[in-house]
Parts: sequence; C-alpha cells; structure tokens
Amino acid sequence: MVPHDVPGLVDLLGGQSALSEKLDTYFERSAVTDHSGGRDLETGHLGGHVQGNEPGHHIPYLYNAAGAPWRAQELLDRLMAMYGTGADGLPGNDDVGQMSAWFVFSALGFYPVDSCDGVYSIGRPLLRRAVLQLASGSLHVIAHNQSLTNKYLQSASWNGKPLSGFDI
Repeated sequence: MVPHDVPGLVDLLGGQSALSEKLDTYFERSAVTDHSGGRDLETGHLGGHVQGNEPGHHIPYLYNAAGAPWRAQELLDRLMAMYGTGADGLPGNDDVGQMSAWFVFSALGFYPVDSCDGVYSIGRPLLRRAVLQLASGSLHVIAHNQSLTNKYLQSASWNGKPLSGFDI
C-alpha cells in the first residue's frame, strides 16, 4: 500500500517530478459526482480528491515526497477550510473519528502518512500555538507569523534544531 512505501512509489513513478505531475493531475481533474443514483455520495471535492473519503487523507502530504512542500501546504489550507463547527462541519461522516483526527493533526501542522512508522509529514499549521501533553513530556507547536495569507512554511525546527526536510 502506498502510504507504507512512499519512497518506493517515487521510484516506481520515475522520480519526484513524475510524482508531482501525477498529484497535480489528481487534484486538478474534474470530480465525478454522479454515482449512478444521481446523488453526490461523497463530499469535500478538490479536483479528483474527495476529503470525505478517509483512505485518501494522506495524499496531499505526498507533495513533500515529490519535492513540492509548498503545494502540500496550499492544498492543506484549502482542505482545512472545508471543516467547520456546525452540524455540517465535516466533509463526510466521522468514521471512527478519522475526519476529526485528520483535521486535528493537520491543524497542528503534521500528519502520519504511514500510521505505523512513527514519522510525521509536515504540513501547514493552522494553529498559532498548541501544547500536547505526552507520556514523555510536552510537545509545543509554535507557528510564528502564520495567518490566512501567510500560510507557507519558511523553516521548521525540532528541539531547537533546524529540520532539513519535511518529516519529523
């Protein structure tokens, strides 16, 4: 499965730019919304991406592996804007809490593309500051100067040391 072997996917497609092109096509193509019943059964369309379908939640983060993290950040910003606080605040139903979990992780600025390897892909923090209480201590997420118009990451650090990539 692709989330468990992103480097293998990059190699299979022929490199980062090939993956980026595939992702661009996926996010830019028209979505098919007529599911033979004439009713739109899925919500949260962004091109061919359906945010209301949980198995694709990792896909925007694949732009990091494609060497285009700014594209991930732009798309994540648009996807997070689909969420709200009302009864219709989720783009789909919250199967076992995945819609909510995606939003919480993404708003914090990271997401586990492969849920088993302990690596988190950096995205676009929506929150300016958050503190998570973990068994081993506190994790402080601080996004300096983030706003609706200043959404692209300029740098990131982990324990005071600059990160060279987009994984933690």
